[in-house]
Amino acid sequence: MFRHLLVAPADSEDAEGGVVSRLFYVIAVSIVIALGIALLTNLVFNPGGMPFVLPALLVGVGATIAVARRGHLRLACALLPVLMLAGFASLLVTRDGVHDVAVIAIAGTLVFGSVLLTRRAMVMLTIAALTLTLGAGFAELSGSLQNRFSAFTDVRHVVAIGLILLVIAVAARLIAESLFAALRRAQENSGALRELSARRDSLREEERARVAREIHDELGQALTALRLDLSALEMKFGERVPEIRERVRELKGTIDGSIARVRSVAMALRPASLDLGFVPAIEGLVADFRRRTGIHCTVKVPDTDVSLAEERGIVMFRILQESLTNVSRHAAARNVDVTVEVDDAKVRVAVEDDGRGFDVSAAEKRGTLGLLGMRERVIMLGGDLKIRSSPGEGTQVSVSIPIRGP
Repeated sequence: MFRHLLVAPADSEDAEGGVVSRLFYVIAVSIVIALGIALLTNLVFNPGGMPFVLPALLVGVGATIAVARRGHLRLACALLPVLMLAGFASLLVTRDGVHDVAVIAIAGTLVFGSVLLTRRAMVMLTIAALTLTLGAGFAELSGSLQNRFSAFTDVRHVVAIGLILLVIAVAARLIAESLFAALRRAQENSGALRELSARRDSLREEERARVAREIHDELGQALTALRLDLSALEMKFGERVPEIRERVRELKGTIDGSIARVRSVAMALRPASLDLGFVPAIEGLVADFRRRTGIHCTVKVPDTDVSLAEERGIVMFRILQESLTNVSRHAAARNVDVTVEVDDAKVRVAVEDDGRGFDVSAAEKRGTLGLLGMRERVIMLGGDLKIRSSPGEGTQVSVSIPIRGP
Protein backbone atom coordinates (compact mmCIF):
# COMPACT_ATOMS: atom_id res chain seq x y z
CA MET A 1 0.00 0.00 0.00
CA PHE A 2 2.69 2.50 1.01
CA ARG A 3 4.77 1.64 -2.04
CA HIS A 4 1.77 2.46 -4.23
CA LEU A 5 1.33 5.79 -2.47
CA LEU A 6 4.97 6.75 -2.90
CA VAL A 7 4.86 6.37 -6.67
CA ALA A 8 4.67 9.79 -8.30
CA PRO A 9 1.67 10.31 -10.58
CA ALA A 10 2.41 9.70 -14.24
CA ASP A 11 1.25 13.18 -15.24
CA SER A 12 3.95 15.11 -13.37
CA GLU A 13 4.91 17.96 -15.66
CA ASP A 14 8.67 17.89 -15.03
CA ALA A 15 11.40 16.55 -12.81
CA GLU A 16 10.71 19.16 -10.12
CA GLY A 17 7.04 18.23 -10.06
CA GLY A 18 7.98 14.57 -9.75
CA VAL A 19 10.26 15.30 -6.79
CA VAL A 20 7.60 17.39 -5.03
CA SER A 21 5.10 14.61 -5.64
CA ARG A 22 7.30 11.98 -4.05
CA LEU A 23 8.16 14.25 -1.12
CA PHE A 24 4.49 14.95 -0.54
CA TYR A 25 3.66 11.27 -0.29
CA VAL A 26 6.66 10.56 1.95
CA ILE A 27 5.65 13.41 4.28
CA ALA A 28 1.95 12.51 4.26
CA VAL A 29 2.56 8.82 4.95
CA SER A 30 5.03 9.71 7.73
CA ILE A 31 2.43 11.99 9.32
CA VAL A 32 -0.20 9.26 9.08
CA ILE A 33 2.15 6.83 10.85
CA ALA A 34 3.00 9.38 13.55
CA LEU A 35 -0.66 10.23 14.16
CA GLY A 36 -1.51 6.54 14.29
CA ILE A 37 1.13 6.00 16.96
CA ALA A 38 -0.18 9.01 18.92
CA LEU A 39 -3.75 7.67 18.74
CA LEU A 40 -2.65 4.23 19.89
CA THR A 41 -0.67 5.70 22.75
CA ASN A 42 -3.63 7.76 23.93
CA LEU A 43 -5.98 4.79 23.65
CA VAL A 44 -3.68 2.66 25.82
CA PHE A 45 -2.49 5.16 28.42
CA ASN A 46 -5.09 7.93 28.38
CA PRO A 47 -8.37 6.57 26.97
CA GLY A 48 -10.53 9.25 28.57
CA GLY A 49 -8.40 12.22 27.60
CA MET A 50 -7.76 11.73 23.90
CA PRO A 51 -7.83 15.05 22.06
CA PHE A 52 -10.37 15.20 19.27
CA VAL A 53 -7.82 16.90 17.02
CA LEU A 54 -5.75 13.71 16.54
CA PRO A 55 -8.38 11.64 14.69
CA ALA A 56 -9.49 14.81 12.87
CA LEU A 57 -5.93 15.35 11.64
CA LEU A 58 -5.65 11.71 10.60
CA VAL A 59 -8.82 12.00 8.51
CA GLY A 60 -7.65 15.31 7.06
CA VAL A 61 -4.26 13.96 5.99
CA GLY A 62 -5.97 10.96 4.41
CA ALA A 63 -8.20 13.38 2.49
CA THR A 64 -5.19 15.32 1.18
CA ILE A 65 -3.63 12.06 -0.04
CA ALA A 66 -6.88 11.23 -1.84
CA VAL A 67 -6.90 14.71 -3.42
CA ALA A 68 -3.32 14.21 -4.64
CA ARG A 69 -4.11 10.77 -6.06
CA ARG A 70 -6.92 12.33 -8.09
CA GLY A 71 -4.40 14.57 -9.82
CA HIS A 72 -4.70 17.75 -7.70
CA LEU A 73 -1.18 17.65 -6.26
CA ARG A 74 -0.75 21.41 -5.88
CA LEU A 75 -3.97 21.71 -3.91
CA ALA A 76 -2.92 18.82 -1.65
CA CYS A 77 0.51 20.40 -1.09
CA ALA A 78 -1.15 23.67 -0.10
CA LEU A 79 -3.66 22.02 2.24
CA LEU A 80 -1.34 19.69 4.16
CA PRO A 81 0.84 22.31 5.98
CA VAL A 82 -2.20 24.50 6.75
CA LEU A 83 -4.11 21.51 8.10
CA MET A 84 -1.22 20.43 10.33
CA LEU A 85 -0.61 23.96 11.62
CA ALA A 86 -4.30 24.33 12.48
CA GLY A 87 -4.28 21.03 14.33
CA PHE A 88 -1.13 21.83 16.32
CA ALA A 89 -2.48 25.31 17.09
CA SER A 90 -5.57 23.66 18.56
CA LEU A 91 -3.37 21.52 20.79
CA LEU A 92 -1.32 24.58 21.66
CA VAL A 93 -4.29 26.60 22.86
CA THR A 94 -6.70 24.03 24.26
CA ARG A 95 -4.41 21.54 25.96
CA ASP A 96 -0.79 22.14 26.79
CA GLY A 97 0.02 25.59 25.55
CA VAL A 98 3.61 26.22 24.50
CA HIS A 99 5.34 22.97 25.35
CA ASP A 100 8.00 20.85 23.67
CA VAL A 101 5.76 18.57 21.57
CA ALA A 102 3.73 21.42 20.09
CA VAL A 103 6.82 23.51 19.31
CA ILE A 104 8.58 20.57 17.64
CA ALA A 105 5.45 19.78 15.62
CA ILE A 106 5.13 23.38 14.43
CA ALA A 107 8.84 23.43 13.52
CA GLY A 108 8.35 20.25 11.50
CA THR A 109 5.37 21.82 9.74
CA LEU A 110 7.54 24.76 8.71
CA VAL A 111 10.23 22.40 7.39
CA PHE A 112 8.00 20.34 5.12
CA GLY A 113 5.96 23.43 4.24
CA SER A 114 9.13 25.00 2.81
CA VAL A 115 9.29 22.12 0.33
CA LEU A 116 5.62 21.89 -0.61
CA LEU A 117 4.57 25.55 -0.71
CA THR A 118 5.40 28.49 -2.93
CA ARG A 119 7.49 31.29 -1.48
CA ARG A 120 4.49 33.55 -0.84
CA ALA A 121 2.47 30.75 0.76
CA MET A 122 5.49 29.83 2.90
CA VAL A 123 5.77 33.42 4.16
CA MET A 124 2.10 33.38 5.13
CA LEU A 125 2.48 30.01 6.86
CA THR A 126 5.51 31.28 8.81
CA ILE A 127 3.67 34.42 9.90
CA ALA A 128 0.70 32.34 11.02
CA ALA A 129 2.93 29.92 12.95
CA LEU A 130 4.79 32.76 14.73
CA THR A 131 1.54 34.55 15.51
CA LEU A 132 -0.03 31.46 17.03
CA THR A 133 3.07 30.47 19.01
CA LEU A 134 3.87 33.92 20.36
CA GLY A 135 0.21 34.65 21.02
CA ALA A 136 -0.20 31.47 23.05
CA GLY A 137 3.05 32.13 24.93
CA PHE A 138 2.17 35.70 25.89
CA ALA A 139 -1.35 34.63 26.78
CA GLU A 140 0.13 32.16 29.25
CA LEU A 141 2.40 34.81 30.73
CA SER A 142 -0.53 37.19 31.14
CA GLY A 143 -2.61 34.50 32.82
CA SER A 144 -5.42 34.53 30.25
CA LEU A 145 -4.46 31.03 29.07
CA GLN A 146 -4.19 28.41 31.78
CA ASN A 147 -1.44 25.87 31.21
CA ARG A 148 -0.15 23.70 34.01
CA PHE A 149 2.38 21.91 31.76
CA SER A 150 4.23 24.91 30.31
CA ALA A 151 7.82 25.48 31.37
CA PHE A 152 8.08 28.85 29.63
CA THR A 153 7.48 31.47 32.24
CA ASP A 154 9.07 34.67 30.87
CA VAL A 155 9.21 36.76 27.73
CA ARG A 156 12.73 35.69 26.79
CA HIS A 157 11.73 32.09 26.41
CA VAL A 158 8.74 32.92 24.23
CA VAL A 159 10.75 35.29 22.02
CA ALA A 160 13.53 32.72 21.70
CA ILE A 161 11.01 30.13 20.53
CA GLY A 162 9.72 32.58 17.91
CA LEU A 163 13.25 33.35 16.67
CA ILE A 164 14.13 29.66 16.46
CA LEU A 165 10.98 28.94 14.42
CA LEU A 166 11.80 31.88 12.11
CA VAL A 167 15.36 30.65 11.57
CA ILE A 168 14.09 27.13 10.85
CA ALA A 169 11.56 28.42 8.31
CA VAL A 170 14.08 30.66 6.50
CA ALA A 171 16.86 28.05 6.48
CA ALA A 172 14.54 25.28 5.28
CA ARG A 173 13.19 27.49 2.50
CA LEU A 174 16.68 28.53 1.35
CA ILE A 175 17.82 24.90 1.28
CA ALA A 176 14.71 23.85 -0.63
CA GLU A 177 15.09 26.64 -3.19
CA SER A 178 18.77 25.83 -3.73
CA LEU A 179 17.95 22.15 -4.25
CA PHE A 180 15.15 22.95 -6.70
CA ALA A 181 17.42 25.39 -8.55
CA ALA A 182 20.03 22.65 -8.92
CA LEU A 183 17.32 20.29 -10.11
CA ARG A 184 16.15 22.81 -12.71
CA ARG A 185 19.69 23.27 -13.97
CA ALA A 186 20.11 19.51 -14.23
CA GLN A 187 16.80 19.30 -16.09
CA GLU A 188 17.89 22.02 -18.51
CA ASN A 189 21.17 20.21 -19.14
CA SER A 190 19.29 16.97 -19.62
CA GLY A 191 16.95 18.70 -22.08
CA ALA A 192 19.92 20.05 -24.04
CA LEU A 193 21.47 16.59 -24.16
CA ARG A 194 18.19 15.11 -25.37
CA GLU A 195 17.93 17.74 -28.10
CA LEU A 196 21.48 16.93 -29.13
CA SER A 197 20.65 13.23 -29.11
CA ALA A 198 17.52 13.89 -31.18
CA ARG A 199 19.57 15.85 -33.70
CA ARG A 200 22.12 13.04 -33.82
CA ASP A 201 19.40 10.46 -34.44
CA SER A 202 17.87 12.64 -37.14
CA LEU A 203 21.22 12.99 -38.91
CA ARG A 204 21.81 9.26 -38.55
CA GLU A 205 18.45 8.47 -40.15
CA GLU A 206 19.20 10.89 -42.98
CA GLU A 207 22.58 9.26 -43.52
CA ARG A 208 20.99 5.82 -43.45
CA ALA A 209 18.48 6.89 -46.07
CA ARG A 210 21.23 8.33 -48.28
CA VAL A 211 23.44 5.24 -47.98
CA ALA A 212 20.45 2.95 -48.59
CA ARG A 213 19.56 4.84 -51.77
CA GLU A 214 23.14 4.72 -53.01
CA ILE A 215 23.46 1.01 -52.26
CA HIS A 216 20.12 0.22 -53.87
CA ASP A 217 20.55 2.48 -56.89
CA GLU A 218 24.25 2.36 -57.65
CA LEU A 219 25.35 -1.08 -56.49
CA GLY A 220 22.01 -2.69 -57.30
CA GLN A 221 21.99 -1.28 -60.81
CA ALA A 222 25.62 -2.28 -61.35
CA LEU A 223 24.88 -5.87 -60.33
CA THR A 224 21.78 -5.94 -62.51
CA ALA A 225 23.77 -4.64 -65.48
CA LEU A 226 26.44 -7.27 -64.86
CA ARG A 227 23.79 -9.97 -64.83
CA LEU A 228 22.40 -8.74 -68.12
CA ASP A 229 25.89 -8.80 -69.65
CA LEU A 230 26.35 -12.37 -68.45
CA SER A 231 23.00 -13.32 -69.98
CA ALA A 232 24.12 -11.82 -73.27
CA LEU A 233 27.41 -13.71 -73.02
CA GLU A 234 25.53 -16.94 -72.38
CA MET A 235 23.29 -16.40 -75.36
CA LYS A 236 26.24 -15.69 -77.62
CA PHE A 237 28.69 -18.43 -76.59
CA GLY A 238 26.70 -20.79 -74.38
CA GLU A 239 25.59 -23.10 -77.14
CA ARG A 240 29.07 -23.54 -78.59
CA VAL A 241 31.02 -23.68 -75.31
CA PRO A 242 29.15 -25.60 -72.59
CA GLU A 243 31.81 -24.71 -70.02
CA ILE A 244 31.06 -21.02 -70.53
CA ARG A 245 27.31 -21.67 -70.15
CA GLU A 246 27.80 -23.48 -66.84
CA ARG A 247 30.20 -20.89 -65.51
CA VAL A 248 27.87 -18.05 -66.53
CA ARG A 249 24.98 -19.71 -64.70
CA GLU A 250 27.10 -20.05 -61.56
CA LEU A 251 28.07 -16.39 -61.78
CA LYS A 252 24.44 -15.40 -62.34
CA GLY A 253 23.48 -17.31 -59.17
CA THR A 254 26.20 -15.50 -57.25
CA ILE A 255 25.01 -12.15 -58.58
CA ASP A 256 21.41 -12.96 -57.68
CA GLY A 257 22.55 -13.68 -54.11
CA SER A 258 24.49 -10.43 -54.04
CA ILE A 259 21.47 -8.49 -55.28
CA ALA A 260 19.34 -10.05 -52.54
CA ARG A 261 21.95 -9.12 -49.92
CA VAL A 262 22.17 -5.57 -51.27
CA ARG A 263 18.40 -5.22 -50.98
CA SER A 264 18.49 -6.68 -47.48
CA VAL A 265 21.17 -4.19 -46.38
CA ALA A 266 19.29 -1.30 -47.97
CA MET A 267 16.09 -2.40 -46.25
CA ALA A 268 17.85 -2.62 -42.89
CA LEU A 269 19.24 0.88 -43.31
CA ARG A 270 16.00 2.43 -44.52
CA PRO A 271 12.95 0.23 -45.16
CA ALA A 272 11.20 1.31 -48.34
CA SER A 273 7.87 0.65 -46.61
CA LEU A 274 8.44 3.78 -44.48
CA ASP A 275 7.80 5.84 -47.61
CA LEU A 276 4.40 4.15 -47.97
CA GLY A 277 3.14 5.21 -44.53
CA PHE A 278 3.38 4.25 -40.87
CA VAL A 279 0.92 1.33 -40.91
CA PRO A 280 2.39 -0.35 -44.04
CA ALA A 281 5.85 0.00 -42.47
CA ILE A 282 4.68 -1.77 -39.30
CA GLU A 283 3.02 -4.54 -41.31
CA GLY A 284 6.13 -4.98 -43.42
CA LEU A 285 8.36 -5.14 -40.33
CA VAL A 286 6.16 -7.82 -38.74
CA ALA A 287 6.05 -9.84 -41.97
CA ASP A 288 9.85 -9.70 -42.20
CA PHE A 289 10.13 -10.76 -38.56
CA ARG A 290 7.92 -13.79 -39.18
CA ARG A 291 9.91 -14.77 -42.26
CA ARG A 292 13.31 -14.46 -40.58
CA THR A 293 12.54 -16.05 -37.22
CA GLY A 294 9.65 -18.42 -37.86
CA ILE A 295 7.93 -17.09 -34.71
CA HIS A 296 4.15 -16.75 -34.93
CA CYS A 297 3.47 -13.01 -34.86
CA THR A 298 0.12 -11.29 -35.29
CA VAL A 299 -0.39 -7.60 -35.98
CA LYS A 300 -3.48 -5.52 -35.35
CA VAL A 301 -3.51 -2.09 -37.00
CA PRO A 302 -6.13 0.61 -37.70
CA ASP A 303 -8.14 0.34 -40.90
CA THR A 304 -6.62 3.58 -42.19
CA ASP A 305 -3.07 4.85 -42.07
CA VAL A 306 -1.88 7.02 -39.17
CA SER A 307 -1.07 10.63 -40.02
CA LEU A 308 2.27 10.77 -38.21
CA ALA A 309 5.20 13.08 -38.87
CA GLU A 310 8.14 11.30 -40.51
CA GLU A 311 10.54 11.64 -37.57
CA ARG A 312 7.92 10.34 -35.15
CA GLY A 313 7.04 7.44 -37.41
CA ILE A 314 10.71 6.50 -37.72
CA VAL A 315 11.18 6.57 -33.93
CA MET A 316 8.15 4.31 -33.37
CA PHE A 317 9.36 2.01 -36.16
CA ARG A 318 12.83 1.74 -34.60
CA ILE A 319 11.41 1.05 -31.13
CA LEU A 320 9.22 -1.74 -32.54
CA GLN A 321 12.22 -3.05 -34.47
CA GLU A 322 14.31 -3.09 -31.25
CA SER A 323 11.51 -4.84 -29.36
CA LEU A 324 11.15 -7.56 -31.97
CA THR A 325 14.92 -7.98 -32.10
CA ASN A 326 14.96 -8.49 -28.33
CA VAL A 327 12.20 -11.08 -28.67
CA SER A 328 14.13 -13.05 -31.29
CA ARG A 329 17.39 -12.91 -29.34
CA HIS A 330 16.37 -13.33 -25.73
CA ALA A 331 12.72 -14.23 -25.20
CA ALA A 332 12.50 -17.77 -26.64
CA ALA A 333 8.87 -16.89 -27.39
CA ARG A 334 6.48 -18.91 -29.51
CA ASN A 335 3.86 -16.18 -30.01
CA VAL A 336 4.10 -12.41 -30.37
CA ASP A 337 1.24 -9.92 -30.66
CA VAL A 338 1.76 -6.42 -32.08
CA THR A 339 -1.01 -3.84 -31.66
CA VAL A 340 -1.22 -0.32 -33.09
CA GLU A 341 -3.90 1.98 -31.66
CA VAL A 342 -4.57 5.62 -32.44
CA ASP A 343 -6.87 8.35 -31.16
CA ASP A 344 -7.11 12.07 -31.75
CA ALA A 345 -4.01 12.86 -29.70
CA LYS A 346 -1.76 9.81 -29.41
CA VAL A 347 -0.57 6.72 -31.21
CA ARG A 348 0.25 3.60 -29.22
CA VAL A 349 2.26 0.54 -30.21
CA ALA A 350 2.27 -2.52 -27.94
CA VAL A 351 4.32 -5.72 -28.22
CA GLU A 352 3.46 -8.75 -26.09
CA ASP A 353 5.20 -12.13 -26.11
CA ASP A 354 4.90 -15.39 -24.18
CA GLY A 355 8.65 -15.83 -23.72
CA ARG A 356 10.81 -16.32 -20.66
CA GLY A 357 10.51 -12.73 -19.43
CA PHE A 358 13.05 -10.87 -17.32
CA ASP A 359 13.46 -8.68 -14.23
CA VAL A 360 12.79 -5.13 -15.45
CA SER A 361 14.24 -3.42 -12.36
CA ALA A 362 17.47 -5.41 -12.56
CA ALA A 363 17.82 -4.65 -16.28
CA GLU A 364 17.32 -0.92 -15.70
CA LYS A 365 19.89 -0.92 -12.88
CA ARG A 366 22.41 -2.58 -15.19
CA GLY A 367 21.80 0.21 -17.69
CA THR A 368 20.91 -2.03 -20.62
CA LEU A 369 21.61 0.00 -23.74
CA GLY A 370 18.55 -1.25 -25.63
CA LEU A 371 16.14 -0.18 -22.89
CA LEU A 372 17.95 3.13 -22.35
CA GLY A 373 17.83 3.89 -26.07
CA MET A 374 14.12 3.12 -26.29
CA ARG A 375 13.33 5.24 -23.26
CA GLU A 376 15.37 8.20 -24.50
CA ARG A 377 13.69 8.11 -27.91
CA VAL A 378 10.26 8.16 -26.28
CA ILE A 379 11.13 10.96 -23.83
CA MET A 380 12.41 13.14 -26.68
CA LEU A 381 8.96 12.97 -28.26
CA GLY A 382 7.08 13.61 -25.02
CA GLY A 383 5.76 10.06 -24.90
CA ASP A 384 5.53 7.24 -22.42
CA LEU A 385 7.24 3.82 -22.34
CA LYS A 386 5.95 1.02 -20.12
CA ILE A 387 7.64 -2.36 -19.77
CA ARG A 388 5.99 -5.13 -17.77
CA SER A 389 7.78 -8.43 -17.36
CA SER A 390 8.84 -11.02 -14.84
CA PRO A 391 10.80 -14.25 -15.20
CA GLY A 392 8.66 -16.94 -16.81
CA GLU A 393 5.71 -14.61 -17.46
CA GLY A 394 6.50 -13.06 -20.84
CA THR A 395 6.98 -9.39 -21.63
CA GLN A 396 4.73 -6.46 -22.52
CA VAL A 397 6.18 -3.31 -24.08
CA SER A 398 3.86 -0.36 -24.64
CA VAL A 399 4.89 2.92 -26.28
CA SER A 400 2.63 5.93 -26.77
CA ILE A 401 3.59 9.31 -28.21
CA PRO A 402 1.63 12.42 -29.21
CA ILE A 403 0.73 12.46 -32.88
CA ARG A 404 1.85 16.07 -33.13
CA GLY A 405 4.84 17.63 -31.45
CA PRO A 406 4.78 20.67 -29.20
